Amino acid sequence: MLYADFAKAVSQIIVAALDEAKRTGAFKSTAPQIQTRAKGEASLAKRLREKGLTDSDEIELHRKDLAGCRLIFYSNGAFNEFLSTRVLFDNFEIDESTKFHHPVLDDENASQFRSYNFVVRLKSDRAALPEYKRFAGLRCEVQVQTILNHAWSEATHDIGYKRGDSLEFGTQKLREIDERLTDIMLKYLAPAGHEFEKAQQDYDSVMKGLAISERGPLKNLLDAKDNNERWNVLDLIMDHYLPNLDAGTPAILSELLTTVEQAIAISRGTPRSTWMVGDFSVDGFDGAQVIRKAVELFEDIMRGDPEASLQLLMRLHGAAESTKERELYLKAADHLADIPYDLFQRYGGAVHLALIRPMKELSADDRRAQRALILGVGKNLLKPSLTSVKGSYRTFSFASVSISPGKDIGAARTSVVELLKFLYTDASTDNERHEVINALLQVASPPTQGQYSDELLVCILQDTLEVLRFLKAEMTAASFEVKNEIEYSAWNIHRMFCTGPLPQLEAISQLRTEISEECRAIRDALSSDSEFNIFKTLASFNSVYAADWEDGSRFYKRSQNIRDGEIETFMQSLDGNEDAWWQRLERCAAPQFSNGMSRTGLQKFLVRICSEKPKFIVDRLPGIRGNLARFLPTILNSLAESGHENLCVPIVREWIEKGVYLGEVASATHFLPRFSAEILPSLYESATASGDTRVVNETTAAIIANYDPSSGEHKALLLKAFKWLGDRGNADIVYHVWHLDGLKSVCGSLSDDEVRIILKSVMPFSQADHQLESFLQPISETNPRAVISFFSDRIAYSEQTIAPTGYDAIPFASPDLSELRNEVDFLLETAAALWRDNPARETEIGGLIKCIHPSITEPLRSPLIEFGRSSDRAKQRVFIGALERYEGAPEVFEVLKEVVASSSEMDSTFERDLHYVLDSLGVVNGSFGFVEAYNHKKKLIEPWNDGQTPMLAKFAKGYIAHLDRQRASEQNRAEQSVALEKLKWGEPIADVKPSKKESDS
Repeated sequence: MLYADFAKAVSQIIVAALDEAKRTGAFKSTAPQIQTRAKGEASLAKRLREKGLTDSDEIELHRKDLAGCRLIFYSNGAFNEFLSTRVLFDNFEIDESTKFHHPVLDDENASQFRSYNFVVRLKSDRAALPEYKRFAGLRCEVQVQTILNHAWSEATHDIGYKRGDSLEFGTQKLREIDERLTDIMLKYLAPAGHEFEKAQQDYDSVMKGLAISERGPLKNLLDAKDNNERWNVLDLIMDHYLPNLDAGTPAILSELLTTVEQAIAISRGTPRSTWMVGDFSVDGFDGAQVIRKAVELFEDIMRGDPEASLQLLMRLHGAAESTKERELYLKAADHLADIPYDLFQRYGGAVHLALIRPMKELSADDRRAQRALILGVGKNLLKPSLTSVKGSYRTFSFASVSISPGKDIGAARTSVVELLKFLYTDASTDNERHEVINALLQVASPPTQGQYSDELLVCILQDTLEVLRFLKAEMTAASFEVKNEIEYSAWNIHRMFCTGPLPQLEAISQLRTEISEECRAIRDALSSDSEFNIFKTLASFNSVYAADWEDGSRFYKRSQNIRDGEIETFMQSLDGNEDAWWQRLERCAAPQFSNGMSRTGLQKFLVRICSEKPKFIVDRLPGIRGNLARFLPTILNSLAESGHENLCVPIVREWIEKGVYLGEVASATHFLPRFSAEILPSLYESATASGDTRVVNETTAAIIANYDPSSGEHKALLLKAFKWLGDRGNADIVYHVWHLDGLKSVCGSLSDDEVRIILKSVMPFSQADHQLESFLQPISETNPRAVISFFSDRIAYSEQTIAPTGYDAIPFASPDLSELRNEVDFLLETAAALWRDNPARETEIGGLIKCIHPSITEPLRSPLIEFGRSSDRAKQRVFIGALERYEGAPEVFEVLKEVVASSSEMDSTFERDLHYVLDSLGVVNGSFGFVEAYNHKKKLIEPWNDGQTPMLAKFAKGYIAHLDRQRASEQNRAEQSVALEKLKWGEPIADVKPSKKESDS
């Protein structure tokens, strides 16, 4: 009677907790059926005989199910939702003998009995109440099942559970019965459970969509009172309204587009508001997030009416209030114009024309305003191939399919070219002209995959010829940079269409001849322009020479040899033409836009001039200006290397006094020891006086590059510079010096206190990357403890408000800092001190240890084990935090085994921490990846059952039970996930238990 009453009391507590969960919205499913019982005498006797406990006086210790309560849920979803509420965990103490029954991957002999059997006790505060006092210490087994799993277990109970103890008759038939029962579960009941769940999910989705349908998408949006509700309306439209619209539903696309536009207009610039999730207040959505959601909705519906969709995008683009917002619309426009092949199959070029119409109708001013959008859409519409996508629940395949040109496609391409021509002639900068040329040249791109028709090739050649004629006409007024791009493009087109085999059709041959004539006309016009040829030799990487036209190829070495020959000619023409050449140098140094402009030729020419005709440069240095001044490091370095630094020292001193060209001078001093010694102190003083941190960084780098360990002046100036930068929170010096050999000389000459000054100054450096490691490497050779302390300080610094956004305190790994590995004791004690100061740092502390020691080998292994054996809580947490970062590697198990085996007792908190460490995982693959990982862990831990100490065996038993629960739970979750995904794609789901091959995918 006691156990029957206890089971009833447990059920009443669960019912009350579920009612509260329904009130708060934590549980929305239908309440389960609940059954209670006390263990029957016959069943109990059978179990006691099996365990040899028939004479035991402590039956309650051996049997956990004397009281029983069963919760039967109507669907997998309700079952999962109940588990997520933590009703049992919040209201009871969960006994370690809790067991989850579910057949696990590749366990062919596993029973198909499926139930989560929680063994619970009343919590002490409840057990102290008068009405519950008599149940104190009692345990109740709470079985949580779905109704189909319950049906299977009830139907098979007498067949399996009550089978005789030593039945030797009919064994073959009994095996057949077991196989049949397994098939019933795998082929019928388990799939039925997934089918019911899919039906329930689809029904729930329809009901959510109905709420939008009844009042209309726009009305729902306009009635939303804040960004959270607006975001939710958009989400409901996307996930539940659109997928459930009936075929033949009256057109609502216009309303949906209006909904998108209104959502953006209302939300733009609005702040974030809080959102109540149950009893908790969390940050909600701001206006930018709602806008992104609205754009996602737009991309779901945009192909229903491409023309109206592009018109909306142009309005949104024109009204955008930030660069980020505009980029959203430009990206959406690109997606809209990237027409799927299946859409092209249905409608042909009509979609292309629909997208062109809104752009053609724009006024000149509007075309200018929509320039970026027209470029993106136009470039996509000129693509000669489209993408075909096919998918299943496991894979997606993409194929590039050539289009079939027709009247509509031809008209569309012609219209796009005309729009791009307008944008070119209307452009105000060379960058804009370059963007248009890049888009125009899309017409000359044949499909890159598969075969394509002669008709498509004719279309491409016709458009290419038109573009060449346009560029040739515009070339006369173009800048050198644009001429260079046109020449290179003409050569490339000639190479593609005029030097290789093409189909021998009259139309193709004629077009090929005309294209060749236009390309050569461009070549000949530009080759006669001597000033352009000087420019392309000195300022361009994509220069094309006569030899390239002859064989249709460009070779780097050949181009360099031609360039060097041209520079030799330039050198010979320098005398008597100094002013003209100076103007040319200034023009070649001016970057109109970056495409193909490397200016390696200009640097070579300047080096030759400084070496052979230094007076030409030195006479003009005082008046150097603008872009040519960017080449001062090359000029000063070349003058010094050729022995002419004495000519420019007075000029440089004057610049320093005036505070001009300090950065360029500082850059030059990296490589000029004699030059640097004379001007570095005054350069530093001038830079600090101006507050120019970039120049101070360059000057500091120059000191390091030319560092003399015996020079007290060098050291004093260096420390002064580091302190000056550190006081201003500027750690960019790492970028400037991490690669310099002089760092080693510097670090070898510094005292401990001086090292600390250096390290303190780079504390704000935000990325703990290879550059920071290279900066620290020479310090680690002479003072490894200082580097460990530096990382410790960075962890503390990361918690301060002054730390930069995205601050990484420690590297992920530090192969360059291997010297730190010998300071294990100092590292671990530093870690313990960090934890004592702030226990929340445990993850970072573990990361610090792992970044220095990538694996748990000596010299780390033994000291770390001693930390695990310590009774000091800080040392225990360092031990735990470190092991977590090794993500369940085999050596983690070996270290834990030694710690557990040497323990005479272990408190529950520490044992739970060790479980958490062993649970850590790295990367897993496939839907059943976690199950496989847990199976592997179980194999590693099972030998501990035969361990050398009782504590080891006890720990292993508890952890294996814990693993078995995880394995069963994860197997169940993965099976449901795979089944629902298969149903979504219309694929069969019978026996969703995966093969080994599928689980590895």
